[in-house]
Amino acid sequence: MPGYHKQADRMSAEQYIDAVLKGELKDSVITFLLRCGRTPVKVIANYLEDEESCNYGTLMEWKNPFLKY
Repeated sequence: MPGYHKQADRMSAEQYIDAVLKGELKDSVITFLLRCGRTPVKVIANYLEDEESCNYGTLMEWKNPFLKY
């Protein structure tokens, strides 16, 4: 969530992800992963030490398109 630090004073990390999902904001990593078919599952606080993401991360799910259910 490297773009979150620009919005952190205006919204929570969850609100940031919602805005990225709605297309209201772009995040260089999350937007790319969404285009690759990832789906956000949840925001994780203190995921790693990273100023740009304010230490948040997003758990993303990728459903294997080659797996037959």
